[in-house]
Amino acid sequence: MCGRYELIIGQDQIQAHFSFVKNEFYLESRDEIYPSQKCPIITNEMLLEKALWGFKVDFTKQLIINARQESILEKDLFSRPFEYHRCLILASAFFEWDEHKIKHRIHLKDQDLFVMAGILSFINQQPRFTMITKDSTKEMKKVHSRVPVIFNDKEAYDYLNNSKTLSYRMLANNDPDLVIKKDVNHEMLTLF
Repeated sequence: MCGRYELIIGQDQIQAHFSFVKNEFYLESRDEIYPSQKCPIITNEMLLEKALWGFKVDFTKQLIINARQESILEKDLFSRPFEYHRCLILASAFFEWDEHKIKHRIHLKDQDLFVMAGILSFINQQPRFTMITKDSTKEMKKVHSRVPVIFNDKEAYDYLNNSKTLSYRMLANNDPDLVIKKDVNHEMLTLF
């Protein structure tokens, strides 16, 4: 489960990576983004907007911040947003904690900015998103069993524009090269 990520960004990077975005939007860099915060996303209308991270639902007080790729079409909470409101979550890295509660910073090998697959829902007219995760592969398995679905620049456009079926296939069929480093500034996760 991915519960934090980073967005270190320059204004020219959006158009350099995602030229299909129709609008300009001032984005500030953020070292660590938490659930419930307003974050920049790219909607399936090709617009850069801000939305709250996490679906609010009646059956739990906790926000639903991740959706499993394997069951996204089966669960009512996710299936309709996946069909009609796919989105992309801008990031420069994400964070994960291993079984020893050691924090790791994970980013793409040769890319300063990437997008994670998401879905968007409107709760009380407020846009909210959740991140799609899948089973980890390669070195990531040593850190955590789940990983966000990450797209390169071309895949990003296709994910938003493909049919539901093709976009669903994209979720399982990508496996980018990740760089995983212990975060030396925050070795341990402390729970209060």
